Amino acid sequence: MAAENLAVWPEIEKVEKENRRELVLQGGAVDEKIKKSGGIHQRLYSLNLLNYLEISQCPSLHELHENIKNLSHLQSLVLCRNKISSVPRSIGELKWLKVLDLSVNELQALPEEICCLSELTTLNVSCNSIAALPDGLSRCTKLCSINVGKNALVCLPEDLFSPKLELLNTVIASENIIEQLSSDIHNLPALKVLDLSSNKLSEIPFELADCPKLKDINFKGNKLKDKRLEKMVNGCQTKSVLDYLRVGGRGKGKGKQLDTDGAEQSDRNRNVSKRRMLLNRGIKRRKMQWMSCRKWLLKSFMYLIPPLP
Repeated sequence: MAAENLAVWPEIEKVEKENRRELVLQGGAVDEKIKKSGGIHQRLYSLNLLNYLEISQCPSLHELHENIKNLSHLQSLVLCRNKISSVPRSIGELKWLKVLDLSVNELQALPEEICCLSELTTLNVSCNSIAALPDGLSRCTKLCSINVGKNALVCLPEDLFSPKLELLNTVIASENIIEQLSSDIHNLPALKVLDLSSNKLSEIPFELADCPKLKDINFKGNKLKDKRLEKMVNGCQTKSVLDYLRVGGRGKGKGKQLDTDGAEQSDRNRNVSKRRMLLNRGIKRRKMQWMSCRKWLLKSFMYLIPPLP
């Protein structure tokens, strides 16, 4: 039986009568209605005053109707922990949408129209089976956070490292099969958190150290060619990793970074300084020991000399 031919769900009817701006549908009772209706009741798509819609924990929900475009004032759309396998292209018409959460579903791809969401600040599509992100994400110029962890991504699109994304501060792409991180990562001036743990990276670009606000990085679970760097990474030593990259590591860095010979010369200079410091300490200690011994000898000698008559 088609969803539109069934009685209006009481949750939808209440929002409609009271002109509410938020609607949350979740759990077993809602899932049962979706199963019986064959989807979300069509009346939901007429609630054009909604600015927050959440439909979650409903394994019977496999798709979203294209009429989602009718919710023209929607700012947050949370569709997590369902079984959604596709997103309609009409989602790109939600011009005021700021938060889109499609995590823990069965998506294999995202429509390119997502890149038309110019007000989008948060995109969460983690825990799906997405093999590639659409090109054009740089058009989402207000994007602050993107979570694509636990998918099947081989790479991140070059467009994600565009200077246009000057507000992007969090990139989470853990547990994928990403083989390379673009050297254009330094184009993200607001980047604070970067998580690429459990991927297939063999190198970390030196340009990462040129991200001025970067505070938290995670590259654990990647087999890096530079074993010294891999040890730092697995020890969660963010500052050490960035410092190492900043001086070029064992290769050549960018701009202000030193080349390998310069780094090695710095290491030699530090070792020489350390040896000199240890030598000076030893000389000072021996001098103090000699002074103590001299005082003792003088006292002893005084006792041996007989007093004058």
